[in-house]
Amino acid sequence: LFLHAGETDWEDSTNAHYAILLNCTRIGHGLQIAHRPTLVSLVKEKRICIELCPVSNQILGYSDDLRVHPGAAFALNNVAFSLSPDDPGIFGYFGVTHDWYEAVMAWDLDLRAVKQIAMDSIDGSGLPDEERKIVFAKWASAWDEWVQQLATVR
Repeated sequence: LFLHAGETDWEDSTNAHYAILLNCTRIGHGLQIAHRPTLVSLVKEKRICIELCPVSNQILGYSDDLRVHPGAAFALNNVAFSLSPDDPGIFGYFGVTHDWYEAVMAWDLDLRAVKQIAMDSIDGSGLPDEERKIVFAKWASAWDEWVQQLATVR
């Protein structure tokens, strides 16, 4: 069950809490969760993946400065999340490159954090177990090759 919840700056919003109570496996946006320690604990305990869309969140005014975006706290606190585009046709960009770049730069993510986000994205993808294992194996091989190339760049 994937639910869109917590995309708000309203202090009294409860829809992210209800999404967790409904045993969803992935929450689209989930910005409100970062402000509620009990929800952060539940999300971590249940290994719910949060879909973060930092560029969209900035465009829509949910986070004027991405350095204080909830994703920064999620990264520091080992909350599983993915980086996703949101409404790219409306905002005029496609793919995830912009979101990844903005997150890496604003949240000062190191290579370990980037790897964890990528793995959390696969884990939270909703793919059946066997297919997820295949995708993860392909990704892990490509990741190792890419890291090796980084190590040999002068």
